[in-house]
Amino acid sequence: MESRINKYHNKIIKKFIDIVISIFLFVILLPIVFIIIFSIVKLTDGGSVLFKQKRFGYKREIFTIYKFRSMNLDGKEYTKYGNFIRKRFIDEIPQIINVLKGEMSVVGPRPHAVEEDLKYSGMLSEYNNRYEVLPGITGWAQVNNLRGKLNDELIKKRLDYDLWYIRNWSLWLDVKIIFMTLWKMIKGDRSSKC
Repeated sequence: MESRINKYHNKIIKKFIDIVISIFLFVILLPIVFIIIFSIVKLTDGGSVLFKQKRFGYKREIFTIYKFRSMNLDGKEYTKYGNFIRKRFIDEIPQIINVLKGEMSVVGPRPHAVEEDLKYSGMLSEYNNRYEVLPGITGWAQVNNLRGKLNDELIKKRLDYDLWYIRNWSLWLDVKIIFMTLWKMIKGDRSSKC
């Protein structure tokens, strides 16, 4: 699939932006948020602060994604403040580490759980085109209210938005998505509750 992102000079621009943003967030935001989330989790729920899961990334290479845990230890319901941090994308902040490791970009198609990828890559012919770019902390589908628990209808819509993003990438589109994400962090995202 044709993608502007994979042109050499665009890769350099996107990588530079990823590094600048993620270093800034890693130094300034992550420590403060980690202390707050750590305190909340330990006082209300116990258990680990971070949730780790295997995901397919660029060229279908498997990596471990990091998130602040928003679900109870059994994974069946939100922690006391889990819905709040999920609605505001706060659970995704540890993925700054994945960006610094080169496994993700700030903006790109959101990576799904491995079992979901295996299921939908067999059902949807263009699904594997998502692996032609780095997955993102946020993406075009997410800022257009296509978050939440996956089902056959939602995944088709997400795929349309992901492929549109890949085909139409520009630096300004990434900037737009970042600002849309910041706005959703402030006001909360209704589509995030499963």
